[in-house]
Amino acid sequence: MKSLSKDEKLLSVVVPLYNKEKFVERAIKSVLSQSYVNFELIVVNDGSTDGSVAVVEGIRDPRLRLLDQNNQGEGKARNSGIAAAKGTVIVFLDADDAWFSDHLETIAELNKQFPEAGLLSTRVISSRDVDGFGAHSTNKFQLINYFKEAIDCSSIVSSSSSAINLDVVNGEAYFKSYKFAADGECWVRLASMFPVANADKVTAIYYQDVGGVIDNLTADGAFFKRDINSLLDVSPILHYSWIEFQKKPNQYWVGRFAYFNTIKFVRGALYWGEFNNAKKVCELTSKYSFKLKALSFVLIFERSLRVALGVVRKIKRLCGPS
Repeated sequence: MKSLSKDEKLLSVVVPLYNKEKFVERAIKSVLSQSYVNFELIVVNDGSTDGSVAVVEGIRDPRLRLLDQNNQGEGKARNSGIAAAKGTVIVFLDADDAWFSDHLETIAELNKQFPEAGLLSTRVISSRDVDGFGAHSTNKFQLINYFKEAIDCSSIVSSSSSAINLDVVNGEAYFKSYKFAADGECWVRLASMFPVANADKVTAIYYQDVGGVIDNLTADGAFFKRDINSLLDVSPILHYSWIEFQKKPNQYWVGRFAYFNTIKFVRGALYWGEFNNAKKVCELTSKYSFKLKALSFVLIFERSLRVALGVVRKIKRLCGPS
């Protein structure tokens, strides 16, 4: 094991755990094999009913702590981990994902270069693409406009490649109790308030087909077939970004981000034949955007999938949300 340097900051790793018996050992071992050694690992068991706890208890390492709570969701589990942390830089990892050995070293260097950043991230790669991960990195460390970058790369900040600097964000370091995208809402909220630093370097692996929330939502278009009565039903990310743009309409990239994600949902809903949901989302966002108001009228009368998608493609190319 690498010896501890005096100037190495304590990093607190938080892993929310719910029924990941098959994967959690992989996640924990990827943390314990980090080249950066000054860290603590907090696994928060969120009421697992499988053998997940036994797996964690079978791993002996003084840096590992296991916390237990009743099932309250990933957001509350992360909050419990933050509250128990001894460090001021909180690094997140999902129990079914893993890191390359230089992840914490990269986060620590990013924090050192940009101490003013409240949100830190590296690049994450899908397990399906991991063989070619080196080609996706430039190793550039920089402050970014989260909303601009997230339009082209939705995983520019992800739940297994991100960290929060408590010295900067103070009381904003919390996750809400949404059924999904509680992490995404947190990134959007923090990015609207604090600088975001990114290392264009792949250090985390997102494992697909592990039965997670995203896997379930994307199966057979389930994400677009839900009952929708508000923007929160669509996505907490969409809800917060439109509210933020309404408060500060001069924030071009916030509005562009909200507009882009609205059109993305509308196209998906139309593709899966969910005309009513496509129209409903346009109606819910029409108060923020004239283009979306116009599109909602088009969808009232146009039931042809080919024509409707053509209209959406044209309106998507228009540069802003107004």
